[in-house]
Formats: sequence, C-alpha cells, structure tokens
Amino acid sequence: MRRSCGRGVREEIQCKLPAVFSVDLAGIEPRLPTYQARRKADAYAVQTRACASKDVKPKLISEKIYPPRPRPKKVPAPDSRQDAYHRIQQLLAGSRIEKRSELLAGPTESQVDRIISFLLKHGFVKSQQEE
Repeated sequence: MRRSCGRGVREEIQCKLPAVFSVDLAGIEPRLPTYQARRKADAYAVQTRACASKDVKPKLISEKIYPPRPRPKKVPAPDSRQDAYHRIQQLLAGSRIEKRSELLAGPTESQVDRIISFLLKHGFVKSQQEE
C-alpha cells in the first residue's frame, strides 16, 4: 500500500494478507476528474481475481452497514457571574471528547481474530455458526 504524507513524501507499507486499513477523509475534498481522465478510466478493464477453491465458504456475512450516529455531549451553561474569557474557556472545555480506542499489536493472526470478535460482539457481522 502506498500513501502520500504531504509535501511530496510518500510512504509504502508492505504486509501479509489479510489486512485491515482505515482512511480518515476529514477535510479532504474530492477532486473531479476531467473529461479525458474519465474516458481513459472507462477504457481500462476491471481486474477480478478468483479463489482457487470453489468449496470455500465465507466465515462472516455482513449483517448491517451504516455510518456512526453522532452523539452530542451535553455541555452545561456557563456561569453568568464569570467574565467572558472564563465563560468561553468553560464552553470549549466541555466540547473536548476523548475517543476510546485500542491499538492492536502482536502477530497478524491475533489481530485479525480480535477484529473479527469485535465485529461479531457489536453485531456488524453474523457468523455462519449462528445460522
């Protein structure tokens, strides 16, 4: 996988499959292609890859896909007895949100197992064993 790190710097990551990557698109506006670029893209053939064994059954089935629901944090009204500077500080302090996250480390197999268990636990996918 290659990615641009800005100012002409590029980063290349090599890893064994299966792998999961995440992309943060905040603040990035998509560029619209030119007419020539669209014609050129239409001329390319789509590459498909087939599985060597046809008797392989999928382990997971996608159950539901939806964007996360925004959860606004309740911010108490600032104390009107304070001056404007301190009221603004109180408002800004209330908007800080700490994200709960976990960095996976260790061998790829254990990371994949933990990702799959997370998806199963929160109902994003359904195991064939449950069917």
